[in-house]
Amino acid sequence: MIERIQGNAMQKSFEKRRFIRMDLSCELVYRLPDSMRLVKGNCKNLSNSGILFTAVQNIDSGIVLEIELASIDEVVSPPMKALVEVVSSRFVSTGSYDVAAEIKGFK
Repeated sequence: MIERIQGNAMQKSFEKRRFIRMDLSCELVYRLPDSMRLVKGNCKNLSNSGILFTAVQNIDSGIVLEIELASIDEVVSPPMKALVEVVSSRFVSTGSYDVAAEIKGFK
């Protein structure tokens, strides 16, 4: 539960997410179903069960993608590879969409 104090009144709101999202800015690549082409994107935030990233195109809800997040130091930590299902895709600007996806499994 998150508590917010405004003036003398205390308002309570409930966080609906099961896991905290961590702001993370790093490159990623994704592959659409039935394609061998890797497309570059940028991770915006990550949690144990979901990811928000920028894509160059709209991706329909329900589409399952393979993603790979770059690692800062591959000796210490290899790139993260996962299968994700797109929950929503929102137009940001020409050639830029925010894509929210649920992590279905790690590779």
